Amino acid sequence: MTPVSVLGIQPAYLDGDTTRSIKKSTTWQELLWAQMCDYCDKTTLHGYRYLTEPGRHWVERLLWVVIQLLAMWGVTFIILDVWREYINSPTVTTVDSTTYPIWNVPFPAIAVCNINKISKSAAWTLAQNLSKTGNISADEIFNMAKYLGRLYDHDPDNIKSIQQLHSILLADKEDYDVDSMMKSLTPKCEDLLLRCRWMGRVRNCSEIFELRKSMEGYCCAFNYIRRSDNFDSNNTTPVNENEGEKARAPGYHMGLTVLVDPQPEDYYYPLLASYGTKVLVFNPGEYPDTPSGGLIEKLVPLRTEVFFRLEATSVYAVPNVINFERKQRGCLFPSELSVLFGTSYSYSDCLVDCRTRSIHILCECLPFYLPTKICTLMDIPCLYKYREKWSTLKPTEEVEGLKAEMQESISCEHCYPACSDTTYHVQTSSAELSQTPYVRAGLMENITLKNHSVFHIYFGSKNTLRLKQDVLYYWYDLLSNFGGICGLFVGFSLISIVEFVYFFTLRLFFVVRSTKDENPKDNIDSGNKNTNRIQNNGNIYWREIMPRQGERIAEAAYACEWYNEPVSFQRSVSLVMMRAQRPVVLTLGPFGTVSLELFAAVCQVVNFNMGYRLFNKHAPS
Repeated sequence: MTPVSVLGIQPAYLDGDTTRSIKKSTTWQELLWAQMCDYCDKTTLHGYRYLTEPGRHWVERLLWVVIQLLAMWGVTFIILDVWREYINSPTVTTVDSTTYPIWNVPFPAIAVCNINKISKSAAWTLAQNLSKTGNISADEIFNMAKYLGRLYDHDPDNIKSIQQLHSILLADKEDYDVDSMMKSLTPKCEDLLLRCRWMGRVRNCSEIFELRKSMEGYCCAFNYIRRSDNFDSNNTTPVNENEGEKARAPGYHMGLTVLVDPQPEDYYYPLLASYGTKVLVFNPGEYPDTPSGGLIEKLVPLRTEVFFRLEATSVYAVPNVINFERKQRGCLFPSELSVLFGTSYSYSDCLVDCRTRSIHILCECLPFYLPTKICTLMDIPCLYKYREKWSTLKPTEEVEGLKAEMQESISCEHCYPACSDTTYHVQTSSAELSQTPYVRAGLMENITLKNHSVFHIYFGSKNTLRLKQDVLYYWYDLLSNFGGICGLFVGFSLISIVEFVYFFTLRLFFVVRSTKDENPKDNIDSGNKNTNRIQNNGNIYWREIMPRQGERIAEAAYACEWYNEPVSFQRSVSLVMMRAQRPVVLTLGPFGTVSLELFAAVCQVVNFNMGYRLFNKHAPS
């Protein structure tokens, strides 16, 4: 059959499905189902129109249901995976610059420590002073003075001699000051450091070095900007990194050069079976502590020239990182932990404080190189008992097979690396130091080399690596990722949300209201009037179409199983009722024109399979 058309105007399809469904719907469930079918037919989401499209076999519909379920599963799986990654690791560290200049990076603090921890001459002086107040000779006390070195290594060997020395010290002073005594026994900086050069200029070593505490005991420190060696609540002075030294150019001539004399003849209690000095490289604002990992230790043997080439890596965090929890970002800002560290925070300082608390709890004292109450010789057995525990840090995550080791370690879960920090790497090269014409001038002028050593610490390049810790996804990045995933799988966007809300609120409201506005009695009266006007005039106007006849047409077409017919057949019998004020003439191709009444009668007899709503009762005002 030739498709039905309207003469005189351009055909246009009306949205009659919703009206028809609402007319047939008697409950809200049916009403919503009809609206859902209309939504699937017109939504911009991918593939939903095939679920309700006329002429589709049930196998096709089932296939598209499976496809939509798989698409929804894929969207959910990938979005949840991205969300878990965002929650577990909300920050990311990227390379900000590979050419960050060295003059913007603090020069590290340098501590020079003699391997010999007790000066022989200082020990003899102490023995002589103690012999004056007791019945024991200076020689005997001098032989026992070596047990004072156990305050460094905590070795409880020969505990009786340790107790005897402790009694002698108590006889001299009721409460002897371990800190002051160990400081006086340490080799002096003026004897250890002979010549110094900084930034190409020869400097007096006493001007740039000072005696400070470290995990090696008292050492000669350069560029150590911490105000105090003690960590207590009264230490609130901030550490200003701008006060420290900075290199202006690379090369060992523009770094720190020191001529040292370890004085092997003055050795009394060395911690290593060798002669020389130990050089510590660490952050200028941090306590030099080996177990915390913030310290680099290098040896300088006798009669050796050593070159320490520095490389620095600095990291900083953008302000938005502080919005996340500490466990999520894995670092702390300087303003977050200032109770024991003033207004500055470092990971090393936090671990040192954690360790000192553990030592104080277990032994009720602290080694002299740590703050607060000082351990005496009688505390050495306790210090020895737990020394492995204090040198091991408990992992933040459970590790299978290491339960015993985790119990024998200290827990410092509140300590995190600083969000803004600088770490140093040292490359070492050395050569034998000999008396050549070169060394007789300048730094080593008028020095007869015997057991001396020289070391140079410098930046090898003017460029350093700078890292940036940033948020992995900002809100717009997260929205873009989710939108891309939804668009790829189902064609979803923010407009789809508006579309869904529109279909089931505003659109549904107006359709229901337009249906309820119909009055059957008025329709019958107006239908009778329209019949007379059609018979007299012979022309059909939109506002004169009889609702009763239109209802018959709709019932005749809707009662058929249109969805089982081919799409081509559905299109061939589709009827278009145009909203126009001009006459409407129905044509059936070669069959000529027919009246509305005749067409309604034919529909009832032939029972056309029509796929669209045939009639809309109300014309626009």
